Amino acid sequence: MANSGNQNRPPGPGPNSADFSQVPNLLVYNPPRKEDFPPRSSNWRHGLKNILLSVESNNNQQTDTNPIVLFKNEKYVCTYDMYPKAKYHVLLMRRTNKLNIEDNNNNNLSRINTLNDLEPTHLHELREFHTLGKNIAS
Repeated sequence: MANSGNQNRPPGPGPNSADFSQVPNLLVYNPPRKEDFPPRSSNWRHGLKNILLSVESNNNQQTDTNPIVLFKNEKYVCTYDMYPKAKYHVLLMRRTNKLNIEDNNNNNLSRINTLNDLEPTHLHELREFHTLGKNIAS
């Protein structure tokens, strides 16, 4: 009997699952001023956490009112980098909003602290994250 290669593959999205890999038709790269970012942190991880917290604290406002946000949806946020290393440099992060924190699904990437925490059940969300990143870049 031939091995189909799909035996270890986690189940894909269900028929009613949302597609979080879509972006608006037109994203305009317009980097904010340094003053628009949260205060600098001594550690880059704390800095990213501060950026996420500032995005979540403005959760009820539209994206265009928060100058550090290029794009966001219910699951992900794409922000400008405070210290860009390229002509176009953005950060794509998993949001930490209440919707995601209360998600009891163990496939949730918001529970991953290191690469060692990844499991095959996270593959769907990693693919979704990758697709979103490619869509933002194109």
